[in-house]
Amino acid sequence: MRTDLVVRRFEVHAGGADALVDAQSALREAIDKAPGGEVKARIEENPEALAITVRLQGAAATVATVRDSLLRVRGVTVYRDFLDVPPPAPPEVPVGQAPAPLRGDDDYVYPDQRALLRIDPEERSRLEAGGGAPVIVAIVDSGVMVDHPDLREHLWNRKVLGRKVYGANCMGEAVEDDPTDQDGHGTMLAGSILGIANTFRGLELMAVKFFDVMTQPSAANAARAIRFAVDSGASIIDLSFDLGLGSLEL
Repeated sequence: MRTDLVVRRFEVHAGGADALVDAQSALREAIDKAPGGEVKARIEENPEALAITVRLQGAAATVATVRDSLLRVRGVTVYRDFLDVPPPAPPEVPVGQAPAPLRGDDDYVYPDQRALLRIDPEERSRLEAGGGAPVIVAIVDSGVMVDHPDLREHLWNRKVLGRKVYGANCMGEAVEDDPTDQDGHGTMLAGSILGIANTFRGLELMAVKFFDVMTQPSAANAARAIRFAVDSGASIIDLSFDLGLGSLEL
């Protein structure tokens, strides 16, 4: 089984019947041009809703090319664009060898060896190395597990009273030093960012904590955390929450 296979599902909505026909034609033309029948496709029509549902399976780069064929079609919009990786097949047992003991489903999932393919199916990030200049990515969230062996060497830090501090805690009026993650969400984000940019020299992850298992997220603390990140030189700020609609401060 190929290691770059992906499944991509999406809906195409059209502003009119002609645009819907053009979208189907563009997709089928791109599928036909795929080398060696690399893409398996299922296109389900819903003419009354002026929409089609598309399922593509094949090599990641080729599937992306088919999907991108819609970019030249005027009057259509893509919704609910989901990408997944087929589960790995259990290893084949050589003739004459006793089969391995049955394993649970989790044994085929963790560790997920194809997480990068799911995040970056076209592997564009592997082509980037950067110039080595620091690029600080602030994760304004639940903090980060600063002792995690895969993360520690990539964490931004500051000196407080002569000691190294790996971020900030913005859960009150005063900014404190401990960004330890008790929730797990911020650490997940840090791992995802590092995973996709692990060839990029100079990456520094700034942990800016504004909630935990005991302190609910608040707009005031989120705004305080964002200000800290900006004032501390963050180049990019990750805000993976939907808090603060209607909050002028945030």
